[in-house]
Amino acid sequence: MNKIRLGTSWVGALLVLLAANASADGGRFSTAWEAVGFANPESVVHDPAENVLYVSNVNGDPGAKDGNGFISKVSMDGQMLELEWLKGLNAPKGLAVVGGMLYTADIDTVYEIDTKTGAIANRYPVADAKFMNDVAAGADGTVYVSDSGANRIYRLQKGKLEVWMEDPALDAPNGLLIEKDRILVGTMGDFQTKRPGQFLAVSMADRKVSVVPGGAAGMFDGVEAGTGGSYYLSDWPAGKVLEVKGSGEIGTLLEIKMGTADFDFIQASDTLVIPLMMDGKVTAYKGSGGK
Repeated sequence: MNKIRLGTSWVGALLVLLAANASADGGRFSTAWEAVGFANPESVVHDPAENVLYVSNVNGDPGAKDGNGFISKVSMDGQMLELEWLKGLNAPKGLAVVGGMLYTADIDTVYEIDTKTGAIANRYPVADAKFMNDVAAGADGTVYVSDSGANRIYRLQKGKLEVWMEDPALDAPNGLLIEKDRILVGTMGDFQTKRPGQFLAVSMADRKVSVVPGGAAGMFDGVEAGTGGSYYLSDWPAGKVLEVKGSGEIGTLLEIKMGTADFDFIQASDTLVIPLMMDGKVTAYKGSGGK
């Protein structure tokens, strides 16, 4: 997510507005449902074991240790199951589910949460963390966390959280996607000067940083594997979701609005689930190949 001061964004009633045939961009994705009532929702993740969605809510200043943050649980058709499923956090952002545990980054601490009970199982603080942001997991269950303010990527493995890489070349890293031999990183660049970020690849073997073909530019939040070997990236201030194909060709999947944050793409149903941070809502978009 982007480090910009936000006011609290409550919406009165908890409603689900179904709009199954309303196209957002005239392309292959159309609106399936829209859920409201969140407070600066920053990240969404699908838990396949429980078949639910978790949504992190910053609820105010994303850098403030104010105890306002919480995590919501939502059904796959957009019904609010529990608004404050876990409360008492500060400003939770990125989310990842691994082995019955939900991980979230909260300023300078990574929380490990039991998805069955909603209880915090472990806390992993980093004394000199600047702005922990996204969380992603590899196929082996290793968890990685970006720190946009410190140009770091942390690794959580066997109960130990440590700096995996620190390098200015990470360019304010935000969205992470873990592959077998590399980490894909959507960066923020410099939000204050409006210098766009990049779409980077970091080698697992030697930490070498390279630009993903196509040279996608934006202030990126979420990164997900798309269909046909492509990647999807959300551009927070531009309010877009981009597609970067293996050939380097770049296209726009959706044009939404400012605050398009850290989304999830559910391959099995060809569905994008996107938090709109400035609007206090989460919207699902079904692809033409969805079931």
